[in-house]
Amino acid sequence: MHAPLTPVMYLLHLAPVVCVCVSDAPPYTLYLLVYVRMHAPLTPVMYLLHLAPVVCVCVSDAPPYTLYLLVYVRMHAPLTPVMYLLHLAPVVCVCVSDAPPYTLYLLVYVRMHAPLTPVMYLLHLAPVVCVCVSDAPPYTLYLLVYVRMHAPLTPVMYLLHLAPVVCVCVSDAPPYTLYLLVYARWRAPLTPVMYLLHLAPVVCVCVSDAPPYTLYLLVYARRRAPLTPVMYLLHLAPVVCVSDAPPYTVYLLVYARRRAPLTPVMYLLHLAPVVCVSDALHTHCIYWCARGGVHH
Repeated sequence: MHAPLTPVMYLLHLAPVVCVCVSDAPPYTLYLLVYVRMHAPLTPVMYLLHLAPVVCVCVSDAPPYTLYLLVYVRMHAPLTPVMYLLHLAPVVCVCVSDAPPYTLYLLVYVRMHAPLTPVMYLLHLAPVVCVCVSDAPPYTLYLLVYVRMHAPLTPVMYLLHLAPVVCVCVSDAPPYTLYLLVYARWRAPLTPVMYLLHLAPVVCVCVSDAPPYTLYLLVYARRRAPLTPVMYLLHLAPVVCVSDAPPYTVYLLVYARRRAPLTPVMYLLHLAPVVCVSDALHTHCIYWCARGGVHH
């Protein structure tokens, strides 16, 4: 924007919903917003409409912490059903009903050499949502749909030539657990982290510490050993730490300013499985273990 994004901290005392937003222009900065679903039906967050296409990843504020994916596009007219978005390129179209049970409907459109046909026939199926970001300018956002039927979830192997490719998956049955799959081109052949899917997941949102500030989404499932913070990364701009060697373990870090009054990020930590919030550069480390509580 013309000015830095102001956190909507005043909403944190309410039943929170975490929104992860990526700006629509370089350096594709990651913003964390809060939206609150009250007793009234879910309504669009109209104050976001002045932003050029912004992707919001929302988690419901009560069990089972359902994942909602919303798209807001700056138009001259008020926001309407996302069908009119299909002429834009690229556009992520995800419809959420405005009344309980807030059903998720999926539409996909991506500008390719040939027009992409919306996968309307998938709407009646139990969806698994995957959000992918291309690894080169213009860092196009792709929305893919997986439907896990009687067979296990199959990786989309044709994405493996991209580096990195981010996949956000939601299970197709209650409690709609959030799974994150990461595909990254390393010096060694890529191995999908499919073995993590059966483990209790920890969600990590990562942003690289240098331009183009690529967004990474990773998964770590804590084993019998406790988490160990990667302290050497603390001098970087706020990131979630990932080891640089197999098994590519993810470490969770939450940053909170010390010179200013402590930001109440703890209000978000009750969201399952883990929420990571950063609000300043060069900040003190707090990390959250899914079972071990909060550690300084």
